[in-house]
Amino acid sequence: MNKEYVKTMQLPNGFRIHVIVKPDYVRTSMALTVNFGSVDSNFKLDGTLITQPAGIAHFLEHQLFDKEGYDVTERFAALGADSNAFTSYTKTSYLASTVENPMEVIKTLVNFVTTPYFSAENVAKEKGIISQEIGMYTDDPDNRLYVNTVENMYQETTLANDVAGSVESVSQITQDDLNLAYTSFYQPNNMNLLVVGNINAQQVYESVLASFGLDAISESKVQKNRQSLTGKLNKSLNFTAPVVFPKFALGLKGHDKVPENLAGIKYEIAVSIALDLFFSETASTYNQLYEANLLDDSFSYEFENEDGFHFAMLLGNALNPVETIDQLQKVIRSIPTELPKMREQFELQKKELTGNYIEMMDSETAIVSQFSDFGEETDSVFDELKLITELNFDDLINICIPFFEQVEVSQTIIEA
Repeated sequence: MNKEYVKTMQLPNGFRIHVIVKPDYVRTSMALTVNFGSVDSNFKLDGTLITQPAGIAHFLEHQLFDKEGYDVTERFAALGADSNAFTSYTKTSYLASTVENPMEVIKTLVNFVTTPYFSAENVAKEKGIISQEIGMYTDDPDNRLYVNTVENMYQETTLANDVAGSVESVSQITQDDLNLAYTSFYQPNNMNLLVVGNINAQQVYESVLASFGLDAISESKVQKNRQSLTGKLNKSLNFTAPVVFPKFALGLKGHDKVPENLAGIKYEIAVSIALDLFFSETASTYNQLYEANLLDDSFSYEFENEDGFHFAMLLGNALNPVETIDQLQKVIRSIPTELPKMREQFELQKKELTGNYIEMMDSETAIVSQFSDFGEETDSVFDELKLITELNFDDLINICIPFFEQVEVSQTIIEA
């Protein structure tokens, strides 16, 4: 059996390349990621405070696909590759996947991200497209439930804005705004490339080195304002929408200190396991609420741990959302007391999570989605598996109890 391995390299300009060699794989997947997300519309440049319209990072992601006389997706399709992109609160990622021509696909990915083209005509056209996209999201009750709950937790911060911005903020974006955002954040040392597949790592390095558009990127000194993402919390929001069943969300805003780098990933794993112990389908508390008809199969939960903020979200449908929220609040308040009694359940949950990660390691898509490289330490699905196996019950208690003891809760209800 051929050996799988990870190779990390860095160009002279600071651009980092990670190649996860999978000799038995047919498909090659890749992601070029920029440490620039929706929360970064407010930043300091050479000491001067800059405030750009909400949604600028998402708008820029869309615009980079538009070149003079063609769309980049056509180039990928001609190579037999799929392409996509997404913008989150803290990053923008450009994705591609192919069975054929992997080196050409890598060159295409790097070239289109590092050679921007912004025209007045394209910017005007994009405003209409994104405004329609925002309208579509606004008409989606589940999306509104999530976005409004985050806004409730982080009022008066850039995190309170939708990733895509608003129709009003998008209408204010100009060519100059896009150029400033691009030259400020799309710097070599603020980006990285991950490639997963049966590919030669040194060839990837040489290809990227040859095709990287160094002249398209100017130096600047950017200071992000993510440390200011504390904001005010609104405890409750109710509104109506055309829904079949009422919907609810609970946002659990963290105030405890999260460690950096791999220790922060360990923190995230521990809190996620704690949520599993109380809210997964195998948890006794979940089943009690389910049997009481307070929760149904729509119920879900997640934990977000990013640079400058962290929160958990519980959401779903409920015939009586007020009572459901009341019972969930009781569970949340009980966690610091009940969690220390759950050593046996923790060991079982840890084994299940370990199995899930081992399965994920066979999926190049999962490997790409789990990858992070914006601290002093690079994190991949392989590192996370190691952290899971090393996590013990004392770690779980020491990490999770401060989170649940200090958490602030915001609730949102949508009724018909």
